[in-house]
Amino acid sequence: MKKFLLLFLLGTCTTPIFSQKLYYLYFQTEGNQAFFLRMDNKVMSSNAAGYLILPRLVDSTYNFTIGFPQNKFPEQPFTLAIGQKDHGYVLKDFGAKGWGLFDLQTLAIIMNTGGGAILEKKPRNIDSGATAFTRILAKVSDDPSLLEKPEPEVVAVKEEKPVAPKVTEPSVIVETKTIKLKIIGKQLL
Repeated sequence: MKKFLLLFLLGTCTTPIFSQKLYYLYFQTEGNQAFFLRMDNKVMSSNAAGYLILPRLVDSTYNFTIGFPQNKFPEQPFTLAIGQKDHGYVLKDFGAKGWGLFDLQTLAIIMNTGGGAILEKKPRNIDSGATAFTRILAKVSDDPSLLEKPEPEVVAVKEEKPVAPKVTEPSVIVETKTIKLKIIGKQLL
């Protein structure tokens, strides 16, 4: 009986070690447009404000289509890979290019091409000078994005040439008035 209890405890304690980590995908539309997502013959609808979360996803690649109520726009097929981290996307209409997903973490744009998706991805900027604490935190939390170095914001400054002040001759106008005084003499007693 003791051996059975010991094996049971050992089995329940080691099960979380071998379990697979779960991830989520977050979607929102740019203009608070309601939409639906079709994946594996399941249809999930966003709320009225245009937000949808797909929870409990394993680290894999997912194929899905995004559509809009009343067929306002044609359905848009996409392919996304989890890559061992959670993702958040904004669904945007890029006009003539079509619909795309803007990744909120990596700033990548995944465009719909009708048959798949093209990934326009910025290269990851891994910070080699990360502190020991940051490396430990990234390892413990299983989030390699903590090691990414944020890119400084580039601000375009318009260079203006100094303008020399225009020098003109000062003009001084002096007004002169002639005052005539009339002295009236008084007799003194």
